[in-house]
Amino acid sequence: MNRPDTLPNTTFRLALAQVNLAVGDIIGNTRRMGDLLRQADARGLDLLVFPELSVCGYPPQDLLLRDDFLSACERAVDEIIAFSTGKNTAMIFGVPEREGDALFNTALVVRNGQVVHKHRKQKLPNYAVFDEKRWFVPGQITGLYRHQLSNGQAMHLGISVCEDIWDTAEPVQAQVDMGAQLLINLSASPFARNKPEQRLFMLQEHTRKWQRPIAYCNLVGAQDGLVFDGSSPFVSADGQAVCCPAFSENLLTVTGYGNPETGQWDWTETDVITLHRPQVLKSPALGKDPDSHAARLYAAMALALGDYFRKSGFKHAWIGLSGGIDSALTAALAAQTLGPENVTGVLMPSRYSSDHSLEDAKALADNLGIETRTVPIEPVFSAYLETLQPFFAGTKSDLTEENLQARIRGNLLMAMANKHGGLVLATGNKSELAVGYSTLYGDMAGAFAPLKDLYKTDVYAIARWLNEHSGENLIPENTLTKPPSAELRPDQKDADSLPDYDTLDTILRELIEKRRGVQDTIASGFDADTVHRVAQLLRVNEHKRFQAPPGPRLSAQAFDSDRRLPLSHAFDWRLW
Repeated sequence: MNRPDTLPNTTFRLALAQVNLAVGDIIGNTRRMGDLLRQADARGLDLLVFPELSVCGYPPQDLLLRDDFLSACERAVDEIIAFSTGKNTAMIFGVPEREGDALFNTALVVRNGQVVHKHRKQKLPNYAVFDEKRWFVPGQITGLYRHQLSNGQAMHLGISVCEDIWDTAEPVQAQVDMGAQLLINLSASPFARNKPEQRLFMLQEHTRKWQRPIAYCNLVGAQDGLVFDGSSPFVSADGQAVCCPAFSENLLTVTGYGNPETGQWDWTETDVITLHRPQVLKSPALGKDPDSHAARLYAAMALALGDYFRKSGFKHAWIGLSGGIDSALTAALAAQTLGPENVTGVLMPSRYSSDHSLEDAKALADNLGIETRTVPIEPVFSAYLETLQPFFAGTKSDLTEENLQARIRGNLLMAMANKHGGLVLATGNKSELAVGYSTLYGDMAGAFAPLKDLYKTDVYAIARWLNEHSGENLIPENTLTKPPSAELRPDQKDADSLPDYDTLDTILRELIEKRRGVQDTIASGFDADTVHRVAQLLRVNEHKRFQAPPGPRLSAQAFDSDRRLPLSHAFDWRLW
């Protein structure tokens, strides 16, 4: 977009660096930031903005309690200051900052070899996945950064960190009252369903209220179970927004034309530059419908899986292929994210495995182009039964024998990964994990569980979306249409043990996401016996979830740090 001829000649050019930074990679993060500063200065930018705690990565958690970690961050700041010498571009970045016994979550402004401004985060979130009061103390001073322009005039910038701008946003409101002409926020706001829309709506409400533009630089990437979508926006004073694409590294540049003395600015010239980093594996694009529910969830899982492997130093994934929908979607995700050459599917048929399940698993592997190994578990299962016969004598076959098969498969997968390198991916979903329809040390074995926060109905929806947008049925149609089954006993179906998944998932959303009590859920129109049954299953399987591998957080109530319940307690929620 060209600058209108009627506007004044004073310009202010900034860039939001929506980058993927690794927790603890202080040297690598610092070098990346320095390289982008060099490029920004060469292009004549006034300001380059990075996400929250960009030096050390977010969230560093109890690394913040280590003196050596904090000392490394301080050395990195010294290097950034030295590197900035002779450069006109100012750089805003996040760092843990020590002062005496206090530790602050700080945004530093560095320009031409000097720290010219700092803002210490004042609102420390302590809910859901956040626990910042464990490590930081809140800042107390609110001020403005006066950025000197090339023509001698100055822009007054209000700089804040993530939570400072949410809800009532008192620190930012104070900056507006002090005369801030542009508001800049450094953020690490994690992804959840509908979170990008909620975040943007909040910022648009603020800009209309304050009549000030907001530049919001959000982190992109994944750290363990947290996924950061980026979606960094520049929002004009009237609420118009330009956003970086979600789930990828980008540089959003914005040019303002106006007069700092009168505060009249036009911020209509924007550009999004894709940052290409081949080493960040092969996260698939969102396709033609980036705003669709299924596309976003798939992209979030892909980013989480790719970053977990890359940041842990692994490349190869091992997956048990059963012919079912969960292992099929997990394998497709891994093949498209890590590359099919880095995925091995293991078929482990038992005496109860159906021919069509094996055929479906083989067809899936052929469609994805992944290697397979076939290891029948019957000899091992028979040996187990023979060994245990003296102890099982006089009892009927039950869940014990079913779980034995799952644990044999888990052991085989772990052995192959140990011998040949790589990580095992667990394939369970949120519905199964909620009600305990999974086996500890069996199908729950693995280093990462990509579907952990997806209900079974979501798994089917995303699998159908993937087939539709791949131009071919990567996941065999039979896998999508046959009744789900663990195939651990003759003619077994999930429906033998659980309500149908549409009903189950709806009740689970009431109990988990909405945190509703049993009686309130029943009053909403659900069958009382079914709700009581589901609630009891949810209650007694906390110990399994406690031992489950990590997986990407896709909702506001994932089975990790969002939901912290005691393993043993006497509260009977069936009564309430």
